[in-house]
Amino acid sequence: MAISDRLTKLITDITNAYTSIENKGGTIPSDKNTNNLSTAINSIEVIEEATAEGEDLTLTNTKAMPFKSIKVKGKTEQNSTTGKNLFNAKNPDGITGNSSISYDNKILTVSSNVTSTVPFATYIIDENLVEGDEIRLSAIVKNSNGRLRFQAYNGTSWVSVSSIVYTDGTTTDKRLYTVPQGVTGIKLLAYANDGIPSDNSSSSYENVIVTKNNENLGFEEYTGGIASPNSSYSQKIKNVEGKNKFDINDFENTSSSNMSMTITNNVLNLKATGTVGAQSARNYVKNVDETKTYTISCKAKKIIKETGIGSVLRIYCYGSNDDITYSSRIAESNIASSNLVQGQEYVLSCSVTGYKYYRFVFYNNGSTPVTLGEETEYWDIMFEERLCSNPIRSL
Repeated sequence: MAISDRLTKLITDITNAYTSIENKGGTIPSDKNTNNLSTAINSIEVIEEATAEGEDLTLTNTKAMPFKSIKVKGKTEQNSTTGKNLFNAKNPDGITGNSSISYDNKILTVSSNVTSTVPFATYIIDENLVEGDEIRLSAIVKNSNGRLRFQAYNGTSWVSVSSIVYTDGTTTDKRLYTVPQGVTGIKLLAYANDGIPSDNSSSSYENVIVTKNNENLGFEEYTGGIASPNSSYSQKIKNVEGKNKFDINDFENTSSSNMSMTITNNVLNLKATGTVGAQSARNYVKNVDETKTYTISCKAKKIIKETGIGSVLRIYCYGSNDDITYSSRIAESNIASSNLVQGQEYVLSCSVTGYKYYRFVFYNNGSTPVTLGEETEYWDIMFEERLCSNPIRSL
């Protein structure tokens, strides 16, 4: 190779090297020569790669630099909001008397233990209104004594403009307030007891949303009036396919007067302490896609089997689309007493579809009479979508 060709190749290689260094975030000197290459290469900050498993992930030894990317195995989803909800249920601007509030799982509860004042919590929604702005409210009140009320600021004082009083726990009401001339602010009052002083009273409000100039009242959480995820309001990335959605720790003992219930090492144990059947415990899976088919499955065995026909291994399944009214039984899996062998392991499984919420009832026995000490165990309880896939999603 001629000297001129070698020089040309060397210059090209040096140019490409500096381009690569720049693309990797390195510092480029004013003189791009061979003498400065080492310093330029050393200026590249190494980007840590880390892996973690679980629900809440922490990546250690990461650099103080912008986050580059993440890969999550499995089919995932990340909640997002538009910022339309202006009601910040967790942070009231004022609370009367000894009232208190709590907010959990989209439900705001206002409580009071005094009778000397009207118990309510105050939430300022917007103080920059103009004539013609449309303020909309939607909510489900869980108690007959609940009340939500708008108040508007007319430049001098706050005055009531709309009141909503519910008579049952299933009503969803939508109210529209069109801002008149002179009104610049709006706030919402959430009462503990229908605006009446009362001792030890409380009211709960679910899916409360207040919007401004937005007709879409589909519920979303408050995220500061701006779309999320963002730096102030993060949203979890969730595995929504191929992952068990059943939490064994959420079981309720529905036969506590005749049955003990323990959960140890992810094993549900039911044991008869009385002779009245049918003894059972229940659990729920909520907020799933009602258009998809899911399978509930588990392993089970009789630790102590009684001789009667009520000695069964059984799961009953019920569905709901509002988490209030549940259907009659939609599916079941059970092994009758005549087929049960004490101490032998069995598998129970059935499929459900068409509902957003599911209730599952696990039985210790199916009928009266019951032998004291009859004992059943359920474990490896799974609620999963069928036909799972496993793509990789980059964000």
